[in-house]
Amino acid sequence: MLSDVEEKTYEFGMLRALGFNTKNLVLTVLIQAISFAIPGVVSGMILSAIINAIFRYVLFTLTKNFASYNLSDGSIYLGVFLGICIPIISNILPIKEALGKNLRTSLDLYHRSAGEITIVVQKLADLGLSLNQFILAIMLVVLGVICYYVAPSAFLFQNFSLFFMILNALLLLMILGMTFISILLQPYL
Repeated sequence: MLSDVEEKTYEFGMLRALGFNTKNLVLTVLIQAISFAIPGVVSGMILSAIINAIFRYVLFTLTKNFASYNLSDGSIYLGVFLGICIPIISNILPIKEALGKNLRTSLDLYHRSAGEITIVVQKLADLGLSLNQFILAIMLVVLGVICYYVAPSAFLFQNFSLFFMILNALLLLMILGMTFISILLQPYL
């Protein structure tokens, strides 16, 4: 909504020149934010209720368990709260920056500041994320899902071939891991 601060600065400057005070400008922007947020929240909650009902139907069919298909109260409250508050909070910084300039600077079209936006390219390795760590994390997530969800459900549904295949794969991966560790520790022994 307020992605171009320079354009909003000129717009706010023009409204201030027409007689709007700062309080009225902030109220106008907040009403605009609410008018975008309410349809977004309503459509998001409807879509989440539909997707929730589909996933619960599939889950309840697989587990032979039955419960309500409705969204929980906490998820509704959290969705509405975040859907209303985030647009309002995201408007605070651009409003402060646009209203922080005097009227003459706000209405000056020819002296736009080019240095306000800076782009910094930073490698993920500088942030501490390496390709090896990423692959290891993905592998651990997949193995965690298999060990804590797929294996117990295979056992509960008496799909013993899948259960024993998972246990066999885990045993082979543990042996492979110990082999790699012994190869890495070979020079130190």
